[in-house]
Amino acid sequence: MLYRPARELMWDSWLVSAGDTFYLYYIRISETRDPNSPEPSLGEGWNGISMARSTDLLHWEEMGPVLEKHRDAAWLGTGMIHRANGDYILNFSEERPVGYQVVSFARSADLVNWERLSDAYDVRPDGRAYQREQSESVDPLPRWDSLGVVEPTNSEAEYTAFICANARDTLPGHCGTLGLLTSTDGLHWVQQPPVVAPGLFPSYEVPEHIGFGDRHYVLFCTNSTAAPRFDPRATGRAIASSDYSRVPLSFS
Repeated sequence: MLYRPARELMWDSWLVSAGDTFYLYYIRISETRDPNSPEPSLGEGWNGISMARSTDLLHWEEMGPVLEKHRDAAWLGTGMIHRANGDYILNFSEERPVGYQVVSFARSADLVNWERLSDAYDVRPDGRAYQREQSESVDPLPRWDSLGVVEPTNSEAEYTAFICANARDTLPGHCGTLGLLTSTDGLHWVQQPPVVAPGLFPSYEVPEHIGFGDRHYVLFCTNSTAAPRFDPRATGRAIASSDYSRVPLSFS
C-alpha cells in the first residue's frame, strides 16, 4: 500500500473495506493549527482524522478531513471502526482536558460522512480498576485509548472491547494492562476488570482481536517510553486465550 497525503502530516492509520472499496483513515496535522487549542502534553498536536479511498490499494483518492478534534482537546489519537445497528462507529482518543485521556465516538452510514457523537457517549476510566488521575501515573497522563471492539457472534451476545489502560495500585512502570469493556449496543460501554495482569509490559497500544479456530488472539504494540528499565522488549506481541472475556496470561 502506497499513500501520502498532499498537504498534511500523517501518523497512525487504520483500514476498512466495504464492497470493492478500501477506506484508509489516519490522524493528521493540518497546515494550520488553531492558536486557541490547548498545548499537548504528548508529542505534536494531531488535530483531526483524514481519509483516502482505493479499489486496488495502489491508486488512492484523497478525501481529506472527515473529523476534527474537540475544541477543548489538546490532540486527537488513533481510531478504530466497528459496526453497530447498521452504522459504522468510529472510536478515537483525545487528551481532553489536558492531563486526561478520553475515548470519544462518531457515526457514519457510508464511511465518508461522519457525525461526531455528543460527550454523553465519552468513555473515561472510572477510577476503580484503572488509573484516572495524572498523579497516579509515571506517564504524562494515564493511558486510556485504542478501543479494539469485537462484534457479537449472535443476536444474544454482547460487544467486547479491549482498551489500553493503566491498572491502579501497581508499581511505576508495571501498570500497563489491557482493560475490558462490554456493551449491549456497541455505543454504551460498561467497564470490567482488566484481562491482562499488570507487570507484563509497561504499556499497550492499538489492540486488535483475531480468531483462529477455537482460539482468540489480541495483537498489540508496546513501548517503554516512560519506563525502559522495566522492559527492554519494545516490540509487537500477541496474547492468546480460548475465551476473550477472561484473563489471558500466555504468549503465542
